[in-house]
Amino acid sequence: MNKMISKVVCVGAGLIGAGWAAHFMRAGLDVTVYHRSAEREEYLRESLERAMPSLQELGLAPGASPARIRFTTDLE
Repeated sequence: MNKMISKVVCVGAGLIGAGWAAHFMRAGLDVTVYHRSAEREEYLRESLERAMPSLQELGLAPGASPARIRFTTDLE
């Protein structure tokens, strides 16, 4: 059985978590980022904004957009 991956979850919104979120977003996936601290969302969004020029240079998959990244403090 061949299943296409369309959604991923990143646990943690630090340097590495934000990097993985950017990588998955660039691939055109829906990304949910979990972190226990709501204040971390600002860091995540700023990191993505700074990374966008490099991500665009690498090439974005169809539909890739920071709007496809959702932040949550609820692991469920």
